[in-house]
Amino acid sequence: MKAFGIIFSDSYSTDDRHELIRHRSASALPVACRYRAIDFTLSGLVNADVREIYLLTKRYYGTLLDHLGNGKDWDLDRKSGGIKLLTPYSHLDAAAPDMMSGKLDALRTIIPFIKEAKGDYVILGQGNLIANLDFNAVLKQHVESGADLTIPYAYMEDPGERSLVVSFDKEGVLTDVKLGGSGKQDTALNCYVMHKDFLLAFLAQANLYDWHDLNRNLIVRYMGRIRICGYRHEGYAAICNTVPQYFRANMDMLDAKARDELFPEDRPVLTRVQDTVPTFYRFDAQVTDSLLADGCDVDGTVKGSLIFRNVTIEEGAVVENCVLMQNTHIGQGAVLKNVICDKNVTVGAGVTLAGSEKYPYVLTKGTEV
Repeated sequence: MKAFGIIFSDSYSTDDRHELIRHRSASALPVACRYRAIDFTLSGLVNADVREIYLLTKRYYGTLLDHLGNGKDWDLDRKSGGIKLLTPYSHLDAAAPDMMSGKLDALRTIIPFIKEAKGDYVILGQGNLIANLDFNAVLKQHVESGADLTIPYAYMEDPGERSLVVSFDKEGVLTDVKLGGSGKQDTALNCYVMHKDFLLAFLAQANLYDWHDLNRNLIVRYMGRIRICGYRHEGYAAICNTVPQYFRANMDMLDAKARDELFPEDRPVLTRVQDTVPTFYRFDAQVTDSLLADGCDVDGTVKGSLIFRNVTIEEGAVVENCVLMQNTHIGQGAVLKNVICDKNVTVGAGVTLAGSEKYPYVLTKGTEV
């Protein structure tokens, strides 16, 4: 069972262009102090010995390219296979020139690559999925069940309005699908496993009928007509389509159970290695229930927060329930609660900022307050 992977760097939704992805791809979102969102799907494929991976980019993919480099940190810098980054192809569309309007548009542009891929099966992955999927187990179940399409899913809390809530019968066959909402529900993880020939046949039909939406036209339209099965992922899972989802996913990393499920020893999450000095805790530093990366300088109070690399927190500053990305500087006596600081943000002395747990206050990249 040889497979190749295709990862979507964005969700291809016009509703997810929030503050944190104005200048970066959704799959390049920093997560858990030292990772990028794409690390989880990419590592899952590598751990399943999938060594031929195509990354479909959409917009603002400079940060993503810088993070991945030549794929060396994932053992994907190889002559045969490895990772191939495919930038958007132009197409004639008066409503949206030079930009793909859906995942099916993106897939149609790489049909020649799909035909040349050496694997018999294809795994479609999502770059902003925070989960450690066992793709070996997914592929094995797909073959043994005789499914035309297999959808990994997980029991998630408040999956969001655009997520797909799925239901399966006793044999694991899809029986119902609807848009998500609040409460804990079985939610599709936007990953799919199928045979390469099935994908090519479907893309030919999508091209004929000018279909754009992968979920609507593959899952909803074909439910009951083909054998669509589910694979239940028992570990931690989150999809970062919105700012609240991103904030909650990072806050979940303070829970030991969620960390254990996301970072099991037998399926390591690989990322770009950066050699930096340890974090320096000064005499007045008080840090509780938080995660801090290397290279930080802390002289204030940090509670229930995630602090990325090279962050400075001066004397008397209080940081509570916050996500501070790389190179953030918090001035003396500043107070932050439920705040996300993007990279290179400076908060001056004595400044007070507060958001809510459901929707944190966001300081965009390079902001000075």
